[in-house]
Amino acid sequence: MVRFTLVTGLRASNVTGLEWNQVDIGCRVAWIHADQAKAGKAILVPLNAGAMAILPRQAGKHPTRVFAFKGRPIFQAGRGAWKKALVGAGIKRLPLA
Repeated sequence: MVRFTLVTGLRASNVTGLEWNQVDIGCRVAWIHADQAKAGKAILVPLNAGAMAILPRQAGKHPTRVFAFKGRPIFQAGRGAWKKALVGAGIKRLPLA
């Protein structure tokens, strides 16, 4: 989930709420509905090779959500969980924007 967030530039809340029906693997895009976006406008997200490599590993973990843990959807990534995920992904420090 952390890697997907980094390679797409999406907000953590958009990644945790991402559903399979918002992903078109064939066209290599995902979209965030207007009611899910901070600015209230739909977002079309091109999926690069890094994002595309992550998606097959998520297939079958949950029927509707792309990212799940132990078969349950992730609704929010807490700060502690996020830090553990960064360590697990081998990311020591995020670049500052």
